[in-house]
Amino acid sequence: MVFESFFFGVMLWCLLSMFLEKTYNGMCYVQYWRIIFVYMIAFLTKAVLLVSEGCHSHLSAVFNNDHLSTTKRHQIRNSEYVYRVTNFSQVYHMLQIKANWFRYVKFLPEELLPTLWSNDEKKLLVGTTLLPAVEAKLRRLEHEYNDIRNATQSIEWCQTHWWGDGTGVLSFGDWLQIDATYRSRVVKFPPTDAGTDCMIPCIDMLNHADNTIPAAFYEMDNDGNALLRLQNDFYIDEGCEVTITYGVSRTACEILYSYGFIEMKMSSAKGLFLDLAVSNNDPLGTLKGRIFEVRGVKLLEKDGHIEWSGDFVWLLCVNEEDGLSLLPPSGDYREPKMLWKGTPEEDPSKLRRHLELDFKMWEIYQLRAINLIQERIELQLSTLEEVEVGRVPHGDEMPVRHRCWELAVKLRELESKLLKQARAQMNRQTRDLLGSNNVQRYLARNGTGGEEEVT
Repeated sequence: MVFESFFFGVMLWCLLSMFLEKTYNGMCYVQYWRIIFVYMIAFLTKAVLLVSEGCHSHLSAVFNNDHLSTTKRHQIRNSEYVYRVTNFSQVYHMLQIKANWFRYVKFLPEELLPTLWSNDEKKLLVGTTLLPAVEAKLRRLEHEYNDIRNATQSIEWCQTHWWGDGTGVLSFGDWLQIDATYRSRVVKFPPTDAGTDCMIPCIDMLNHADNTIPAAFYEMDNDGNALLRLQNDFYIDEGCEVTITYGVSRTACEILYSYGFIEMKMSSAKGLFLDLAVSNNDPLGTLKGRIFEVRGVKLLEKDGHIEWSGDFVWLLCVNEEDGLSLLPPSGDYREPKMLWKGTPEEDPSKLRRHLELDFKMWEIYQLRAINLIQERIELQLSTLEEVEVGRVPHGDEMPVRHRCWELAVKLRELESKLLKQARAQMNRQTRDLLGSNNVQRYLARNGTGGEEEVT
């Protein structure tokens, strides 16, 4: 039986190697980061394992459980892939079979994304918009990791080689590193909005062009292959670096979150996202919190001007006395239903359009929105300025590494600059709106307390 299992594993691995060599030779793409997860785990496993059909059957039984959600099914399927390839990897080591994918994974460096920073290093991000994103990501990753562990720890093979004390090799730190490897190297393929997230060997190792014209770009040919091409009329001297662009519109926070760096020459954060909370005094607050998945405002800098967007802002600015009605979920409706002045509105994102059509009140609504955003900006600046990171001891052999400190300082500088620019601009807009005839008439009817009366 052992010999048959061993022979079966050798044959399957040889076939798999031939398939990979033939299908993905040269510059190729891999869809779904879970495939990369499989090959990463293959190098983490140290014990010599043989294919066990009993374990495979057990995993399949768990995977086929009708009571599991789609997300958990995907996670358990990952576990099955990990199981198969960790077996094959041992055959590979014993027979010294060469496979391009193993060599490719060996060349992938460990990434230093903020999800891998220490607790002392993450404290440097207090007051930035990056910290909430990192904390949310860590919670999701921990949830994924625990789901896989809970689904497989009763399987003898998994308990021994993944989770067992002294014998298990799969840790939460491994899961974080695999996520970082994927997020920092994934690209859209084909390179359009409709493309699939992929890792493309060779292309995924090209650096971002720092405020310069990238030397190259990638595209898909008629056969579905990935091609790396030089820009038209672009010449690269021997020994010079080939670069691509990771996106010219990405904010400083997005770049650091996904790639683990910020260009030191960057002079603007380009944009940031501020979460917004419903007021405790809002009678419709509970229902408002269930209308939109994205509950915040995005500030973007464009040609020295700050633009803001956020459907949730307009929802927070109106209430029943203005014409808003929210009906709790009932029957076939799982989400609250919105009505504006008695008329149902199936698309809550169109609320702004309804407000714009109310000519007498439109400037009042704008003033409320700006006042709401101003308060949120002040809170963010206050939190940002409470933490002084410039004097935090740092160094390669210290709890706070120099690179993490340098990136945190740069991000804080860029986001503080943008927030102050937005505050100054909104102060001017507030003064202009307070001087309009419609606002003055509204204040005369409702009181003379200035913008506080408007809100």
